Amino acid sequence: MALADGPALRQTVVALHEEAKRWSASSDRKEVEGGAPYDLVRATAEETISRHGVPPDQVSGIVFVVDVDGAWWRLVEPGVVVCSASALRDHATAEGLLREVFESGLDI
Repeated sequence: MALADGPALRQTVVALHEEAKRWSASSDRKEVEGGAPYDLVRATAEETISRHGVPPDQVSGIVFVVDVDGAWWRLVEPGVVVCSASALRDHATAEGLLREVFESGLDI
């Protein structure tokens, strides 16, 4: 398990799981406090689709956002990233972590 060595982080991710599922089921995903800007997510997904020549339904990922100090992120398994809220506020950092989460989840 990718989070086995971080029990506090693991608890946070588990706690956020239900919130992430509610957001995923909502009809208005553009207004998520602390989330990546919708336009950046869309553009990065479209870039991934174009670069790898895959259909849109193959490009997905999960980004767990934790409200902690500093701008950091970590790929914890293919298609899953844990990051600080600050990381998503920095355009270049957010773009890089989104690219990583999308590309790492591809079966290519």
